[in-house]
Amino acid sequence: MRLRLATLLLAGLVACDHSVPFAAGSYTVGVPATTGPQVRLTYNPGDDYGAAWLPDGGSFIYSTQRRDRPDHDHCFATMPAQGGTITSEFCNTAAAAAESTNAFFAAAVSKSSQLGYVRASVYYLLGAIAPRYQELVVAPLAHPDQVRVLESLPYPGPSGRPHDSLDFLAWLDDTSVVYLGQRVDYPRSCSSCAPDTVRTGLEIVRLDFGGPQPVMTLLPGTDSATTLAVVPPDTIYFALAGDSRVYRLALDSDSLTVVHDFGAGQIPSGLQVAGSRMVAVVSDQLESVDLQSGTETLITATLQWAHPAIRPGGKQVVADHFNPDGTTDLWLLQLP
Repeated sequence: MRLRLATLLLAGLVACDHSVPFAAGSYTVGVPATTGPQVRLTYNPGDDYGAAWLPDGGSFIYSTQRRDRPDHDHCFATMPAQGGTITSEFCNTAAAAAESTNAFFAAAVSKSSQLGYVRASVYYLLGAIAPRYQELVVAPLAHPDQVRVLESLPYPGPSGRPHDSLDFLAWLDDTSVVYLGQRVDYPRSCSSCAPDTVRTGLEIVRLDFGGPQPVMTLLPGTDSATTLAVVPPDTIYFALAGDSRVYRLALDSDSLTVVHDFGAGQIPSGLQVAGSRMVAVVSDQLESVDLQSGTETLITATLQWAHPAIRPGGKQVVADHFNPDGTTDLWLLQLP
């Protein structure tokens, strides 16, 4: 399902012009349309996905597709923790960007309210598929347009394999992030068929940017990784392609251990960890795992979830849910 989300993202979108400003709006805060242990937060006719909590847990930022615009840009929006009307939005509304679909995604917020994300752009009027450019950037959360560019994609990864894109961006500290480097392919099932967009996880990368030049490091044991989660400042959880196990990597010692095994054929595709609780997407289901006892608990019987994000405090999770029409919306779920 994560690959389907990437397909929706890159096939119809992707970053912005270097000099183009953001536009911001303010809104009166409303309340969620429903209440209960499972609350649908978004009703956008386009895609809403990739929530990242702000440090205080009072709200979260996510990517939202603007179907009301001809370029279908993917913007950032901020919503209160319990849902309701968004409180802010950042889009590229400059006239010079109207010929391109501009996208902001893979948001991650540090404890000091720094925003890391990917910005990309594709010429939709020319029927382009691959982005004309893509960048990993950091900026103050209050001013997402005031960026420092850390990497331009594609680039040769630390293993020598090219990284076409990245996902699962997370902060270790104020000057260090980790993410999953990916290969991106555009296969067609027939000569006249629309191309698909398929992302393949290659390896997990640590990027330190406290000095004048960012320094990239390949994390050991992460070849063919598909997802990751971070417990700052030095612990990485990840899963590998075709592997039912979840691994923990201690960066201070490069110690690698297995922390949980979901069993044969149960492949985790999304992870989040807070304290002794892990939330994972396994076979399209959303599960909670007690890492001390190994007990697995189904959060909801509904299928087709992606990108869980545990609220600070560990009582709720926001996750992407795939609708029957292929779009995605955000839901807030209570954790057991």
